[in-house]
Amino acid sequence: MKTRAQLALVSAALAIMVSWAPVNADVSAEMMALTSDVTSPYRTGTRADRDTSSAAITRALAILGKENLLSAGRARTESIDSSAIIEPYGKALALGARVNQFIPEIGTLHDAVANGNESSAKDIIAKIYAKAGRPAPDSAALESTYRSLRNSSGEAPATERFAIARPDYKVEATWARAANKFAVEVVDESAPGRPTRTMFEGDVVTRPDASGTALELAAQPAAHSQTISSAEANALRGRIDGRWWDGDRRPWDVTGSGPSIQLAETYPDGHQVKYSGTFSLAKISAAHPVDDPADIRDELPMEIKTQLASSYHPPYRVTLEVRPEGNEMVGTWSSQAVTYSSGFGQFTVEKIHDAFDIPLLLTRTANSVPGAADGDRP
Repeated sequence: MKTRAQLALVSAALAIMVSWAPVNADVSAEMMALTSDVTSPYRTGTRADRDTSSAAITRALAILGKENLLSAGRARTESIDSSAIIEPYGKALALGARVNQFIPEIGTLHDAVANGNESSAKDIIAKIYAKAGRPAPDSAALESTYRSLRNSSGEAPATERFAIARPDYKVEATWARAANKFAVEVVDESAPGRPTRTMFEGDVVTRPDASGTALELAAQPAAHSQTISSAEANALRGRIDGRWWDGDRRPWDVTGSGPSIQLAETYPDGHQVKYSGTFSLAKISAAHPVDDPADIRDELPMEIKTQLASSYHPPYRVTLEVRPEGNEMVGTWSSQAVTYSSGFGQFTVEKIHDAFDIPLLLTRTANSVPGAADGDRP
């Protein structure tokens, strides 16, 4: 018998542990559309704030245009097959023939479920009941419906990304499907010794398409783009050493100097997972090869944990954006799924699957995000 489970590969990233698309590879229509979405306010002049006059943003948009990543109009994407979301959600919510009346709510509910936002998902379920003219569901019914939807969503989808490297700039786009996040960043190295990094990002949402009978994906741009110079990044580097806390109130300790950085996450039982990596233009990239079964916190058989730690060493990777104020580091938690076989009392690793990401937020105090958990982390 083969079983698939998630590995508790504790890491945070907007997109590290996934396959890179070659420079000349075709970029999917969805990635093109999401790039258009997150950059639209700056290209159309609708973002009337300090961002619109930023020379770095102007250069970043010119680079994206040069790489043909900004088409004249938003790329057309295929609508999501109703059998993938609308029908199963309609069945779980007992909407019957009225399911098409609830397509916007189903799209929003799907995003909350996929992102592990239980509180928001239950609020949406309650609103669907009200719109359907039903009595408000009790806590048991809410819990049952949410768990049914969560369990039916299957394995978290792998992160998709592409990267382009040129002599004087780099472009990287990341669609963290399981986190409902999209980001495209441009590192401009045209000014010797004075590189800048500009990030356009947004939340990926599931919304009704033009027909109103199916769903499609779109990105809601963040309130601001983020542009950082080497001088600003160097100033931030001196402020981030010390203790941070995630949404599960686990401590993370940051040490190092200059571009070298180390992070240590402490589990509730005191076990530490240590990452080594780099700090560049306010972006942290670090990794830890799993070499101890205690690193893996999912409910896997000990034989599988031991095999993973002794023979496979799947990496935990972290990528975090240090916010300009220096009091938050924002990224995602990256994990993988493992397929293993069991028979005659023996367990054997069959395959380690592509990585997926869920959100993670580090703050300076344990109570900065009370009650907030970083997805379904173990």
